[in-house]
Amino acid sequence: MRVKVLVLGHTAELGGAEIGMVSMARYLPADVRVVLLEDGPLIPLLRAAGCAVGVHDLGAALTLPPRDRRTARDVVRHARVLAALRRTILDEVARHSADVVLLNTLRIARLAAACALPRRIRCVTMLRDGLWPPHISRLDAVVDQVAINAVSRAVVANSAWTRGQLVTSRPTSVVPPFVAADFFDTPLVPRADPDELRVLMLGRMAHWKGQLLGLRALAACRTPRRLAVTVAGGTWFGETGHQDKIRRFARGHPELHVDVAGHVDEVVELIDRHDVLLHTSLLP
Repeated sequence: MRVKVLVLGHTAELGGAEIGMVSMARYLPADVRVVLLEDGPLIPLLRAAGCAVGVHDLGAALTLPPRDRRTARDVVRHARVLAALRRTILDEVARHSADVVLLNTLRIARLAAACALPRRIRCVTMLRDGLWPPHISRLDAVVDQVAINAVSRAVVANSAWTRGQLVTSRPTSVVPPFVAADFFDTPLVPRADPDELRVLMLGRMAHWKGQLLGLRALAACRTPRRLAVTVAGGTWFGETGHQDKIRRFARGHPELHVDVAGHVDEVVELIDRHDVLLHTSLLP
């Protein structure tokens, strides 16, 4: 009998945690249903992977104004939306007969904790983020630690480093992101030009992803082979300014032959067309 997993996510943009849902739907040996709190480009990818998806448009309403502009009316409205979210989760669990509710992001874990779900709802939190400064503020760190411990029966972390960020007595497991086994068996594409070194930087556009650091290092590199650099990744969370900086740097360094490719759905073929995958994140 297959385990039934209800996955909750707060956004349908294409961040790493959200793309992880697509891999989970493809490769996890379970009956997976995803519930999102907003519409967006993630939904067709999930459906193409054969996953059932429900959308409850509560995301924007669950965001409170900053503390210095917050009113009593905002707090009351937020409480009402949290009550609606609680009913949504309970209804989805009953409809899907879910054995486990997987909280896919820190934000949805915090929201689920605020909903005060009954103990019969077995929640597992997926942890992918740093839980202390400089990743988040000290206040957010305390809130997230309390929320995860309050709502979770267990925690799944994507690395031992991430697991070490959480102070908890809950059972924890380290599970790397889901990747198909044939990813490692794909033969390399023969080099089109032996005098060219093809370098790929892959990740969404954000300062902390370090694309500019990588480009500056490549510009300072001395190699007899001509460099051809691809910077792939979307601007799903408003980092268009960062992408503009990358494009300006590319125009100023034509010797790098930089292609700013934008978002790419299927990355395996893209990786195989390159000689080097350059990882440049400024934070773990």
